[in-house]
This record gives sequence, C-alpha cells and structure tokens, in this order.
Amino acid sequence: MTALDIIRNLKIERDRHMSWVSSHFGSMPDGHFGAIAIDNKQCVLAPYPEFAISLYRGQTKFYEPCVSSLFRSNTNKIDRFISYLRIAEFQLLLSSHPAVVDFAKWKIMDLSIRIDYEGLAQHYGLKTQLVDLTSDPYVAAFFACCEYDTTLNQYKPVLKANHKGVIYKFSFALNSLVEDQNSSPSRSSVVGLQPLDRPAEQYAYCYRLTKKQSLNSMPYFKPYFFTHDPKISIKVFERFEGGKTLFPSDPVKEKAIAISKTMKISAEALHLVMAKFKKKFKEKKTINDLKRKGIIIVEKSQISFTEKEKLIIQGQWNLRREDILSKIGVRRCF
Repeated sequence: MTALDIIRNLKIERDRHMSWVSSHFGSMPDGHFGAIAIDNKQCVLAPYPEFAISLYRGQTKFYEPCVSSLFRSNTNKIDRFISYLRIAEFQLLLSSHPAVVDFAKWKIMDLSIRIDYEGLAQHYGLKTQLVDLTSDPYVAAFFACCEYDTTLNQYKPVLKANHKGVIYKFSFALNSLVEDQNSSPSRSSVVGLQPLDRPAEQYAYCYRLTKKQSLNSMPYFKPYFFTHDPKISIKVFERFEGGKTLFPSDPVKEKAIAISKTMKISAEALHLVMAKFKKKFKEKKTINDLKRKGIIIVEKSQISFTEKEKLIIQGQWNLRREDILSKIGVRRCF
C-alpha cells in the first residue's frame, strides 16, 4: 500500500463524516476557522473540518519510541530547562511582532483568541514537548513522503524505494471525551489560526508527550505503514510546491534559528521559566548549572526585530488582516 492509498482512504472516511455533519448541522467551508471557547476568557480558531473526528501525522520513518523533540536526544534536566528558556525567548520575540500585538487585541464574543506560543515555537523548529498533528490528510502525506535536508534547510521528496514510512490516525473526538477533560495541560489541543501563517497552512493541532511517553503507546493512535515510492513522493512534494505553501517565508524563521542556538538568555526569559517551574528548580542552583553549560544570563534579549523589519511586517499584516478576519466563523450553541 502506498502513502496516497492510505490518505485517500482516510479522506473518504473524513468526507463521509463531514457529509453527514453538513446535512444535519451545516458546516463552514474549507479555509475557514471555527472559534471554540476553551474557558470563559479564551477561544481557539480550529481548522477545517469543524467537527474533526480524526487527526493525522506523517513520518518518513517509524521510530520506536516516538517522542517529542524535547526528549529525542539523551538530555538531562538542565538541558531541557535551556530548551524552555529558548521557548520563552521566542515568546518575548513575538510579543513585539506587529501582527501578534494586533491579534492579541481581537475579541470574539468577549473572548480573547489564544496565541499558542509553544505551538508556534514547535512550528518554527524549537524543541518542545509537542508533536505536530493535522486535520488535513494530505498535509500528513507531505511529512510522510518528504524529509528535511538540514544542509540545504529545505524539504525534499524521499527517493529511496522499499523504505517504510508511517501515517498515524488519531481518534481525536473519543480521546477528548475520555482524557483531555482531566488533563492539565490538555494532551491534545488546537493550534489553528495564529497571527503567523504556518499553523493555518498546516491545519495544525498538537499532542503533548511527557518524558516517558511514546506516541506509539498512546491510546487512540493507529499507525498505517506504507512503502515509499519515489513517484508518489515527488507528486506530494509538488502538490505543496516543495513545502512553500506549508512554510510561507517570513522573518521569524531566521530569528527562531538564532534563538535555537543562542547561549545568551535574557533575565526576563529566565523569570518566565522559573515562575513556571518554581517547585522543580531553585534559582541560584539553576543559574550556576546554566553557567556550567555555557549559558550566560543577560539583561535584555539579544535577538529582536529591527525597526525596519517591524515596518515590513506591519505592511504585510495590513494586507492580510481583513482576509484573516473574513475566515473566522462562530457557531452559537447552548
């Protein structure tokens, strides 16, 4: 069975479900995002389909265990703390991003839209506890059939025949009913429409794994194995213009790469992470441990947007803003 055979079957299953939903309740068209309240203060903007019963994940190889990037190398406690510091630096960077600043002011029926900083960090290559999921089977196909070339910093189709890949189906609806209501933070969550383009283009959701968890042993995940076919890999690669449609160009990419390598962490980022993990880390000892790792705590973030970059971003956001607003839908229910 090829990757496209699996994806077509999954899409038929999804479309059959959506046909039933549309006939009974109506549904927003593809390209729109449904506002879903997550508490009495915030909402998320979920990608199509509005009533997703399954999510998907594609990998060019099957990994055992299958873990989040934070735990993929043989890291220790302080190494993981450094990763959290870099996520905090990324959040601080985005807090001055003109689109993020504006987006944070938006309200939908008195609810703020959650800006998922960790989800965005995941999408820009920083190490997190999250693994990516999507509500679009063909997006999963891209990541199953195309591998990232770290030398060229771009995706390329898998051209090795007879190698095995895997596409996961996650039974999201059942999981959310059984697990997520008692999980803090929730294991699965919507990334969806954000002030940066990538998550929306990838119909993005995510799943949180702790240190000892493997995706392969989590309930409601079913793997579908396939044999790579160079012709199919190229076809999927071209469908997404080599990844350009899933990874629109923006200045955040280079900033994120710089943050992933920086050894200079701001005091503000340290404060954010210490506040989150105050029961697990003592500040003085942690600072000494960071010094031994070569991490220097500085007064201000070393990676930021220049005024020129902000003007360019603002101009681009002004062109996109009304189109993004037009894609947000609300379903009233009680």
